[in-house]
Amino acid sequence: MKKLSNYAIFGASRFDNFSKVVKSFESFATFGATLTKFKTLSKFATFNATVTPFRTVPQFATTIILALFLPFLWKGSGVGATKTIDSLRQVIKTAKHDTTRINAYLAWGEQVYMDKPDTALILWQQSLSIADKNLTGFKNLSGLPALKDTLLKQKASALNNIGYIYNNQGDIPKAIEYINKSLKIFEEIGDKNSIAISFYNIGTIYGKQGDIPKALEYFNKSLKIREEIGDKQGMADSFNNIGLIYNNQGDIPKAIEYYNKSLKLYEEIGDKQGMSTSFINIGAIYDNQGDIPKALEYYNKSLKIKEEIGDKQGMAISFNNIGMIYNNQGETHPNPSQRDGLLKKALEYYNKSLKLYEEIGDNNGMALSFNNIGLIYYNQASAAKSRQDIVGSDSLINKAIEYYIKSLKIQEEIGDKEGMAYSFKNIGAIYYKNNVLSKAKSYIEKGYKLSKELGYPEYIEKCAGWLKKVYEKQGNYKLAYQYYKEEILMHDSIQNEENYKKTQKQQAKYEYEKKAATDSIANAKAMEIKDLDLARKDAESKKQRI
Repeated sequence: MKKLSNYAIFGASRFDNFSKVVKSFESFATFGATLTKFKTLSKFATFNATVTPFRTVPQFATTIILALFLPFLWKGSGVGATKTIDSLRQVIKTAKHDTTRINAYLAWGEQVYMDKPDTALILWQQSLSIADKNLTGFKNLSGLPALKDTLLKQKASALNNIGYIYNNQGDIPKAIEYINKSLKIFEEIGDKNSIAISFYNIGTIYGKQGDIPKALEYFNKSLKIREEIGDKQGMADSFNNIGLIYNNQGDIPKAIEYYNKSLKLYEEIGDKQGMSTSFINIGAIYDNQGDIPKALEYYNKSLKIKEEIGDKQGMAISFNNIGMIYNNQGETHPNPSQRDGLLKKALEYYNKSLKLYEEIGDNNGMALSFNNIGLIYYNQASAAKSRQDIVGSDSLINKAIEYYIKSLKIQEEIGDKEGMAYSFKNIGAIYYKNNVLSKAKSYIEKGYKLSKELGYPEYIEKCAGWLKKVYEKQGNYKLAYQYYKEEILMHDSIQNEENYKKTQKQQAKYEYEKKAATDSIANAKAMEIKDLDLARKDAESKKQRI
């Protein structure tokens, strides 16, 4: 099943649940006695700038989605966060050195980027501008190498963080451009920790794009450096991502092995955000295998940690994951009363998720929640209709359309064409099932047009299938047949692509295992040479004693 940016497809027979790419974050800068002392990710001379690693997390049951994570930042809201930002503003006004000012802009961006990414982007661009201005002066100056290194590190940090924002906005070419610029600087100054982070970030982006060989290449580059420098946090992140790749390849035992390696290290270093990530990943495996009690156990473990650390976006994701489990159970449960109970439970969790997304102003998350709540109302309407409760069914259908339109409105506001295509299709499908063919045709045609514009075979197949049904009902068999042919064509295209992807996955797995075996042989030979060398030295030592 093709991964479609921020959305996951859950089968043609029912309406589609959207799954969302999520982020979270962690890292700090220290500015002296006037500010709270923060935990730092990487120390840069006397100034602590920020290089923020991404993480990946699968979100939902049927399709594993890469979600980008920055490690958890003490961010918070309310009085604490406001005081921190006020302190940073004061630092910017009174700082005697531009390096201090740059750090203040970097840290301010970290405080706001989850809720206000556009503001964070401006702040990080400002830090980049100040660093560039100062570095330009070094062309005509000699000396001060430590100051120059500090400025370079700050510039690289700003580039990395700007790359993160572009990645989250879906501008992958710009994201890679900025992170590669950051990597080049870190290589120039020999900052191994930050080089490892850059490799990791690039691997995450390739993973999100589905380029598994490239993702593995960069994750392993990162892992190698992190093992060299004893960076347990980084090793845990790398194990997590390699586990995710095995999961995507269908090698579940290997995936669990790497997730558990990751979890063990997160527990050793007390990284609650990382532990939460591991719990989600392991839960997703159980979810995919249909072991619902185990899936809920791990999702709830993750949720408990999110609540402890005040990660509202993470809590929203967990509520949505749990809601999806109850919805999936409710859709297929044979017992009507239990089916209704499960759907109500799903609605409860989706509403909890929506409330948090609204609190943090996450438009994508709100669109996701409105869509999923619309799906619940549609499922409840179907259940009511099966009980011959026509009035109740009609009322619930109207609620479903209301929430799908709420989702569509946000998608239109933020320019999310993928989401719009599926919302048009969902709304049109409801109208079709209620025999309002003019509205069904209008909405589905809009979805079809966007699907063609995007060039996504799955979207085109589904919209063409619904248009075929509309024209059949209207008696226009010529157009119905035309869309039927396109539906079949897209279906075949998807099957061919899936077969190609399976081949690519097998090849990537083979290449990875081949490299691992080569490395293992090389390591064994190195140990053998070392043992022979020690034996030779020991023999020479004994000879000398005689």
